[in-house]
Amino acid sequence: MLDPYSAFLTPGEYKEVMSQIEGNLIGLGVELWAEGSELRIVDVFRGSPAQEAGLKAGHFIMEVDGNSVLQVGAKKAADMLRGPEGSRVRLVIANGGESTVALEVVRKRVEIPSVSIAELRDGGVGYIRITNFQKTTVQEVGRAMFQLSRQGMRSLVIDLRRNPGGLLESAVELADEFLSQGGIVSTRGRN
Repeated sequence: MLDPYSAFLTPGEYKEVMSQIEGNLIGLGVELWAEGSELRIVDVFRGSPAQEAGLKAGHFIMEVDGNSVLQVGAKKAADMLRGPEGSRVRLVIANGGESTVALEVVRKRVEIPSVSIAELRDGGVGYIRITNFQKTTVQEVGRAMFQLSRQGMRSLVIDLRRNPGGLLESAVELADEFLSQGGIVSTRGRN
């Protein structure tokens, strides 16, 4: 029996998680929201096949290789986006309106940034969005903070919304950069 914070992963799901922790995977280069029969693109990674094909955040994937997302469900449709490097996937995309567009995208190895946005906003507020915790997270955040400091950052917001987690060690190491005292995390196993 698993606790509420644990989940069982199939071999394919485990491979996907490990690819994300390593910071690369074979696919289209999109972050998805998959719920029920809704498969929405939340983010498109720079230099990815999805960006080259013109996919944008806010687009909805309606079909994958002729399979309707309504019929197979969003999670299964999202799984169907993965495949061997160099293989093609046929998509039908909607932008929220009535019209749809059919296109074909070639799957490639995609470098997944841990920091997807690092920008200076009004009032000298630095904004960093961390999409997941992987081996490169602490270095990416450090580089982003250095650049934002050079631009005149006076305060910082770190956005962890829609961050599914990842490598615990990286999350702890990043938290340790900001916390001067106290515990960061504790774990309990069955023993």
